[in-house]
Amino acid sequence: MVSSQQLSYNWENFSSKFLPLILQHQEELYSLNFTQMEFDQMFYANIRNWYMYGTMEQDCHSALLFNSQKKLIGFYLYQKNKETVYLMQMFVVEEYRGRGYGHMILRHFEQDAKRLGATSSFLHASSMNEVAISFYQRNHYFIMDQEIEEDGMPRFLMFKTLL
Repeated sequence: MVSSQQLSYNWENFSSKFLPLILQHQEELYSLNFTQMEFDQMFYANIRNWYMYGTMEQDCHSALLFNSQKKLIGFYLYQKNKETVYLMQMFVVEEYRGRGYGHMILRHFEQDAKRLGATSSFLHASSMNEVAISFYQRNHYFIMDQEIEEDGMPRFLMFKTLL
């Protein structure tokens, strides 16, 4: 587990200069959650819109975590709607997984959401990503519902009250 005393790190709020870095990790992020995904121009255009349009006009918020050498550790994107937030994306670079950074990123997201007045958080987790489901459950998210993805795979709607 990582503590702030053990690591020098830096949080950066999303800006367009980080978009290429975020796009670089989308194929890996989506491959963890979907069996059939086309990583075509339309896919990347949608992701660009989430970050560019969403952060400017749809009350979306994003932050990236970097180490002391300015190497990306991970990032998140969420959308706020009144007192509820929806975690659209959360990603930890593979070499940093299992070392406490996911917990650090999730806590940063939740603290930011609470700062903006959110009292609850929702997210979707693919049934094929058991590591993510277990991670969110250890962090007090519970499964509210099961839905079916376009590729026929189930995904879970997960919820947490932000205290």
